[in-house]
Order: sequence, then structure tokens, then C-alpha cells
Amino acid sequence: MNVKDDFLSLLGKRLEDKSIKCINSDCLVWNGCIYNRSPPYYGRIEAKLPSESISKTYLVHRVALMCYMKSELNPSESVSHLCNRSWCVKPEHLNIEPHSTNMDRKTCFQFGECRGLGTEPASLFGNYRNATSFTKLLLFI
Repeated sequence: MNVKDDFLSLLGKRLEDKSIKCINSDCLVWNGCIYNRSPPYYGRIEAKLPSESISKTYLVHRVALMCYMKSELNPSESVSHLCNRSWCVKPEHLNIEPHSTNMDRKTCFQFGECRGLGTEPASLFGNYRNATSFTKLLLFI
């Protein structure tokens, strides 16, 4: 294991220690710091990633996916909650996708109907970064 893998493993353990299994669903719910001025409320965690020079506050669901994938995410990549629960940190419920798809998914949950959006978690088909276009990504599904 290299330093980055060790770091992400330790950070993953921190996430696990501050999360609880939801009794009403299959979600793993963040029980640590929650901060936002208006809904939806997202979990936050402070960490100094190996690629950073200083400690920063990150959205916990993004960090959960980084720990699972053992890879840092590009700041431009959106991580969507397939379960529609903003406090969920279960990697199987998270998906890397274009921001526009993430926004479409929120609309789907709001109106109870989705058309044409994949629901496969990042753990099943890798991540969006590996495709050169969203159309290419759909070929993997």
C-alpha cells in the first residue's frame, strides 16, 4: 500500500465510525458534522488529502466515494445520491455523473418519475471519468 491508499483507508475508517445503518432503508447515514444554511443538508468532514497542502472541509459523500475508489475526485465531478438521501455515505448509493444528470435526478425524485437516467452506482461500472462522453458511458450499462 502507498501513502495515499493508507490515508484513504484511515479516512474511510473515520467515516465508518461516524456513520450508522439506517433502520428504514439500506443507507449508511452520516452522524457527524452537518452544515448548510438551507436544505438539502450535507455532511461535512475536515481532512488534508495527500494532494493538498492544507486541511479543508469536504462534502462527506464525496469523501466516502474517494475512500471506496481509492482515488481522489476532480472538483468538477458531481457525486449523486441514487437513494436521494443527502446524508447517505454508502458507496453503492453514490454515483459520479455530470452535474446536469445529477440535477435531472433530483427532479426525478421530486416528481416521482425518471426517464433515461441510469441508476447504477459507481461501484458497478467504474466511474464517469473513464468515459470520454456520457454517451460512451451508457455503452457500459
